[in-house]
Amino acid sequence: MLISDDRFGIAKFVYIDPVTLESKHINTFVILWLTIMSLLNTIKSLSEKYSQQVVELRRHLHANPELSYEEFNTVKYVAQQLRSFGIEPTEVATTGLLAEIKGKNPTKRTIALRADMDALPIVEKNSFPYKSKNPGVMHACGHDVHTSSLLGTAKILNEVKDQFEG
Repeated sequence: MLISDDRFGIAKFVYIDPVTLESKHINTFVILWLTIMSLLNTIKSLSEKYSQQVVELRRHLHANPELSYEEFNTVKYVAQQLRSFGIEPTEVATTGLLAEIKGKNPTKRTIALRADMDALPIVEKNSFPYKSKNPGVMHACGHDVHTSSLLGTAKILNEVKDQFEG
């Protein structure tokens, strides 16, 4: 049992051991640390759960590269994925997306994450099943990884949004 004691303007917590009925003071930092560790463990678990899906997203993006300011199909695909996660994106600029995930106190802080989606005008000479289907265009730059990683991050953050500020 935790009991809050705020008589001196400093939040203090007392733990009552249910077996011995002894009381022990718990530092507020310890409670904060336990809360953060719980969230980090949840995020780690969700990362493991969704890792194969992120690989599949990356392979789709790799097989369907588009040059800068021509990523119209990529934007549609990414928007579709975000919607499937319960996140409503907004189209910005020519071929950009903005997706907001609001935590339990959205006015408290904001963190921005971004990823590039464009590919390069390079002929892919690999023989992977997810090789570029667009002749002369390839994700040789890693933007397919950026985009799929950010999609995975968005999915996870949306699932834990009630556990963080902002």
